[in-house]
Amino acid sequence: MVKTTIAILLLVSLAGGAPATSRPAGRATRVIPQVQLIHGKAKSALSEMDPVVENDQIQTAAGGRARVVLWDGSILNVGAASQMTVKAAPATSQPAVIELAYGKVRAEVTKRMNGSAAFEVRTSTAVCGVLGTTLFVDHDSKKKFSHVINISPLDSGSQVKVRSADPKISGEVTLNPGQGTLVYKGKAPSPPHVMGEPDRNTARADTDVLP
Repeated sequence: MVKTTIAILLLVSLAGGAPATSRPAGRATRVIPQVQLIHGKAKSALSEMDPVVENDQIQTAAGGRARVVLWDGSILNVGAASQMTVKAAPATSQPAVIELAYGKVRAEVTKRMNGSAAFEVRTSTAVCGVLGTTLFVDHDSKKKFSHVINISPLDSGSQVKVRSADPKISGEVTLNPGQGTLVYKGKAPSPPHVMGEPDRNTARADTDVLP
């Protein structure tokens, strides 16, 4: 009887938990209500100082926003009506990876000393490799396109490499500060276009998590 009970409890635990290989990724430091954390099959309201691990999903409602600080110091600001998954925690030799299913995210990425890509943002249409910069991504899952903007200071010299999420489609663009690109499903990124200060300020405002 005891063995049967233990077996049942173990099966319940495995069914409701996250994958055993999940590694710590960071921590939520600021949450505006109406944010949900999906950890494995468990759903709960995300609170400030909650840990975030690999494969955790963060969903914000129309009135919700969240800030997550990763262990390497990179900061993720998730806008309203968005869903983001932390696919890979930051590591010494590998970049952190997040997937944006829909909505908006701003990533302030810590630069790696060896010059390797420190961060990747993926959507269903685009892959963005970040060397150390402030990146804004707005992904419209219904219209199937992503708008990627390098909103770093204009004199920072930082760059973002953007390519199609479809490996069959060649072509990559490099975004310098103040530049953006559109990536539609099944197409290569558009040539970089200039994003003026009002546009960059709007991108920041859409992902601010105050104070």
